[in-house]
Amino acid sequence: MKPLILKCKIKGKQRLDMSWLSNIKASKLSDIKNILISYGSKQYKLSTLFDVSGDNFEDIVIKNSHVHLDNIGSRLKDKKITINGNVGYGLAKGMINGEIIVKGNVGKNACSGMKGGSVHILGNADDGLCSLPTSMNEGLVDGFIYVKKNVGAVSYTHLRAHETSLHLVCRLL
Repeated sequence: MKPLILKCKIKGKQRLDMSWLSNIKASKLSDIKNILISYGSKQYKLSTLFDVSGDNFEDIVIKNSHVHLDNIGSRLKDKKITINGNVGYGLAKGMINGEIIVKGNVGKNACSGMKGGSVHILGNADDGLCSLPTSMNEGLVDGFIYVKKNVGAVSYTHLRAHETSLHLVCRLL
């Protein structure tokens, strides 16, 4: 089986909420290509915004990613997402389990409210890594986070606040 590959065609400056990606429950590629996504004030078929191929819907690869793709891996469960390029804000927000690998930089508030799984960021993480999500009182509950390069402001304070005597849930190297 080949991973589901989404090659981004979007060149504009409008943001695209990618939280729908964590909930793909289709059995055929044609069903996935026809998923309706809001972009700007209109709805588009997924195949209009991305070239779509592959047949393993639990292993997803995003190519040509950029900083206007937000909330990738939001509430992710039982999937792997590999991202080639930078991403916008909210990466792995509320992630339950699974794996995310980003071959680029991530925007603000990555891993906010993360409950499990692993996130590998091979570039920089912007401000608010593991920050407190709206309406919740926990920034990082559990999980593994690796950031190869730099971490933005206020992140370390939030990470240190979630260390316990039993578990070091996140550590900056």
